[in-house]
Amino acid sequence: MSLWITAIGLLAVFAGIGFAKGAIRMAISFVGLLIGMAAAIPLGRALKPVMGTIGIVNPAWVTVVPPLIAFVLVYLIAMGLSFFVHHKIYLRYKYKHDDVERIRWEGMNRHVGVGLGLLTGAVIFFGLSGLIYAAGYLTVQVSGEGNPAWVNYINSVRQDMATTGFDKAAAKFQPAPKLFFDTADVLGMLYHNPLLQGRLAQYPYFLSLGEKTEFQEMGNDKEYNDLIFGKAPVTSIIDHARTQWMLGNAELIDYLKATDVNDLKEYLRTGKSPKYEINEIIGVWDLDKDAVVTHLRKANPDIKAKDLRVMKQAFANIPRVSLLALPDKKVVVKGGSGAPAPVEAAAPAPADSVAATYANRYGQTAPQAQPAPKPAVAATPSVLPTMAAEGSWDEEAGRYVLTLHDNGGKELKGNVQIKGDEMLVSIGGTSLVFAKQ
Repeated sequence: MSLWITAIGLLAVFAGIGFAKGAIRMAISFVGLLIGMAAAIPLGRALKPVMGTIGIVNPAWVTVVPPLIAFVLVYLIAMGLSFFVHHKIYLRYKYKHDDVERIRWEGMNRHVGVGLGLLTGAVIFFGLSGLIYAAGYLTVQVSGEGNPAWVNYINSVRQDMATTGFDKAAAKFQPAPKLFFDTADVLGMLYHNPLLQGRLAQYPYFLSLGEKTEFQEMGNDKEYNDLIFGKAPVTSIIDHARTQWMLGNAELIDYLKATDVNDLKEYLRTGKSPKYEINEIIGVWDLDKDAVVTHLRKANPDIKAKDLRVMKQAFANIPRVSLLALPDKKVVVKGGSGAPAPVEAAAPAPADSVAATYANRYGQTAPQAQPAPKPAVAATPSVLPTMAAEGSWDEEAGRYVLTLHDNGGKELKGNVQIKGDEMLVSIGGTSLVFAKQ
């Protein structure tokens, strides 16, 4: 019902305006309306560079406001011209024609103005329908409880369009590009399936963003995450300081605009990226310590049980190690150390404890205790090469090659073998096994 109430209201309003303004003014205003609608987007692009100077930096408003300003300017010029032309014709009939002709002309002017007003109202209705069609495509998908009244109104009209079949007609007047609808699909998927946000963070193109401090802080912000995972009204999410930071960051917005949205949609649906899966190395890989020990045991079947036990202890002391292989062929190594913590041998019992035991058992004074020796430290191997935080990967002769650097700047090159979700890296005289997240 919202759709048709809006239509009737617009037609009634513009019919009244047409009767009051007359045919001459309505005709020129109507032409200005058509020109303004046609020129809004091209002229809006020319106005975008000056938006920052007037304080408009939000990407959403930068997209909407310039075409609106362009339309209003053209329409106001047409209205000003309509006043001028109408006044000239009115003066002619007033001073150069008799009263009968003047009265006839004024009656014709008013009644034809009604028809032109109805036509203007219809055009504006279809134009607004196109805007609501596009806006509603997004708002319907990201709507929860507690929406503002204007969002509920857009959703209601958009649903009326779908119910009555009018959406097919409105779609011909919508001004949004295909990218807008693809982006709305992604936002809708994320809004109604918050767990997909974990998958979003693993999307190859976004891996580098996860290394930025701002996004790491965002992941730990309980208040912000409660809004997102709790399906709060989208206006509350947009108004939050962290969202505003993203919207106001021109560099970030340009980076996000370069996203292959169709590939991202497929990745969110299936967990696989048609664009990036051709390079299996791209992604986040965690060091699988147990798999490394198993590989070493298989590669050295004669290894002594004691040495294997020491090796297991050495790997157990290594903190978590992850390797990020990015689409731009950069590599980031996080965590780990070239020299794991030493394994301490069991310390002897304290001297006072030995003396007490001796006295209780034999009823005699124990011999004077000697100072306890320092705990023995078992030598442990350096199981990981000491690697710097960044490196690169490349593909040579059908195989992946990893290039890293040690702390002294020495280049370390290693071969990579990938089987499914397991990656074997042979580098610095060590074979490491990683599991893909």
